[in-house]
Amino acid sequence: MKLIKKVLGALMCLVFMVSATGCSSVTNGKRIVRVATMQSETHPEYLGLLKFKEYVEKEL
Repeated sequence: MKLIKKVLGALMCLVFMVSATGCSSVTNGKRIVRVATMQSETHPEYLGLLKFKEYVEKEL
């Protein structure tokens, strides 16, 4: 039982390390952020999301 726990722990560490190493290969290219709403185009929530979109595009 202890051996199984050790093997599973090592596999989880390996999976984490492999997934984390992919972060360094991300370039400064365009990123896609998707946000959805069911509000009309005149609703304050929709207008706020448009402002958020403009802010993100400006800052990135």
